[in-house]
Parts: sequence; C-alpha cells; structure tokens
Amino acid sequence: TLSQRIDDLVNGNYLAFDGDDQLWRISARVFAFSNSDYGQSLDELRAAVSRALAENGPAAAEVTVTYTGLLPLIVESRRQLLGDLAASFALALGLIAAILAVAFRSVGFGLLSLFPNVFPTLLVFGYLGWTGSHIDVGSMMTASIGLGIAVDDTVHFLTWYHRAMALGKTPAEGILMAYGRCGAAMVRTTLIVSAGLIVFVFSPLLPAAQFALMICVLLPMGLVGDLLYLPGLLCGVARVLARWRTVGPLSQAPAD
Repeated sequence: TLSQRIDDLVNGNYLAFDGDDQLWRISARVFAFSNSDYGQSLDELRAAVSRALAENGPAAAEVTVTYTGLLPLIVESRRQLLGDLAASFALALGLIAAILAVAFRSVGFGLLSLFPNVFPTLLVFGYLGWTGSHIDVGSMMTASIGLGIAVDDTVHFLTWYHRAMALGKTPAEGILMAYGRCGAAMVRTTLIVSAGLIVFVFSPLLPAAQFALMICVLLPMGLVGDLLYLPGLLCGVARVLARWRTVGPLSQAPAD
C-alpha cells in the first residue's frame, strides 16, 4: 500500500510534507511526436480528475489540484500562437491589398488581389477543417508563408496585365501578355521551391514533415490561383465593366 512506501515516494519527489498538508506529484505522459491533440488530452485529464474528486465526496473537499509541467505550457502556447497567427494573416492580407491599390493606383486592383492570394489558404485549410484533420502550429504557420509566395506571383502577373492595359490592349490580350512575360518563371519558381522542401516530408520529426507537406501543397494551389483563378477574375471583371458602361447609369436613353 501507499502508506508502506512513504519513504520511497518522498525520496522519489512524488510526495512532500508542508506542515499538516501533503503535496503529491502525479505525472501523466503523452507521445511527443504524434498527431495527438494535446489540448484534448489535457481536457480529458482534467475531466477524469474532477470525476474522481466528485466520486469521493466530502473526503476530497480539501483537495486542491494544480496542473503544471510541459503539457499545459504547450497547450497554452499553441492556443496563443494560433490566435496571433490568424490575426497576423488577416493584417498581412489587408496591408497587401492596400499596398497594391497604391502601387497600381487602383482600389479595384488591390481588392482583386485578395482573391488569388487567399485562394490556396482557404482551399487547403478548408479541406483540412472539412475532413477534421489535425492542424498544429507548424501547419498554421504555412498560411502566412503561402500568402507571401502567392502575392509575389500575383504582383508579377498584375504588373504585366496593368502594362498591357496602359498600351491599349484588350483584357484577353493583357492576360496573354502576362502569361508570356512571367508565366514560365512562376511555374519554375514553384517547382524549384517545392522540390527543395519535399525531402523534408519524409523527416522523422513530425512537425517538420507536416510543415513541408503543407508548403508543397500550398505552392501549387497558389500557382493555380494566379494562373487560372486570377485571369478568370480579370476577364469577368472586364465583362462586367463593359456591360455596366453600355447599359449603366451613364448611358443615355434615346430622345423621343
């Protein structure tokens, strides 16, 4: 029984005495390199302790439980980091739209740049959320990295499209000009960066492997957003503007 092993517990730092109070240290361990949700593990532990105290009734009335160690620290740090990363991603997206609007001297171009830049993140993380997949801090960090790489390709494409419009070309001709000027470079950049990171997908360190896998998925999705989604938006906006100028409020009805 425990009463017969008091000395062993004290020597092992599992039990200490503070006057009439007894201080017990009970350790729970989880796997470090696994897909386990540490927050869920901590919640389950707290629920089990609360249930055990409730079952003992008055005998556990004076028992105070304090959760310490690495696991609560990891859980709290993870929650704080996820909140900060989401806020920084939204702030970066707004600043990018504002800077592009100033650079191209067009609020429409700034707002239009939001869609292809957020497209890979919404697609990949939306799929993970839909399937209930685990998202850790390393995976969440890839959202900002994917945004930074996607906006670079967006700026190149919109720059050449804007130059084509300044030369009096049609939207279709502007898109073809942008394809010819930077399309191949965008594809090569995506392939080179993906090839450099794909080796880490096979790393035994799970966070590094998940980080590399997410980047290797986000980069092609960003390329799809810039080479397919963005040109489609540009053509659609051009058609809407042309139709609005033809039948919009600026058009005058024929006189009787």
